[in-house]
Amino acid sequence: MKRTIFMMAVAVLLAGCQATLVRYENTGPQRLATGSYLVLQKPIVMPAGASSVDIQGGKIISWWSIDQYEFFCTLELRRPAREAITLRPGRFRIVRIDAYEDWISQHSPTYAPRVILAGGDDVVENRIDYYLVSRTQPMVEKISCGRWGYADEIRAPNVREIRQTLGDWFVFQD
Repeated sequence: MKRTIFMMAVAVLLAGCQATLVRYENTGPQRLATGSYLVLQKPIVMPAGASSVDIQGGKIISWWSIDQYEFFCTLELRRPAREAITLRPGRFRIVRIDAYEDWISQHSPTYAPRVILAGGDDVVENRIDYYLVSRTQPMVEKISCGRWGYADEIRAPNVREIRQTLGDWFVFQD
């Protein structure tokens, strides 16, 4: 009997804690809960063969123009577009949120020599992947937001920083 009461008390306390973890604007990206929405505000045209579009500083730019050491987001399709498509304004439900970290300097022949010459600090990509679902635009898979940096300095973006990165292309909704 005591054990049952104890387990129920723990369950109530944990359930109470969960509600306080949702949607604090200036804290980590995990505060944006699954079930929320990412809303595309204006059309995005993707050329034939494209599988992603990159946004930094509120502007759509090419991957080669991104400053990887500043926050950027990449909207990804499930597979490359066979022909040019236009993503229409609309809501995408966030169904999963994953944190991701990768040691760029250990995997990249381009960056590893620079890191060694610079004194050996490891470069890390730290990002958050928001997996998306839309009944009207099922070709969209996810949006990933993050940046590169040195291992001892890097962190994932918070919701405020993601909003600044996306500019007026997207907004978050409950």
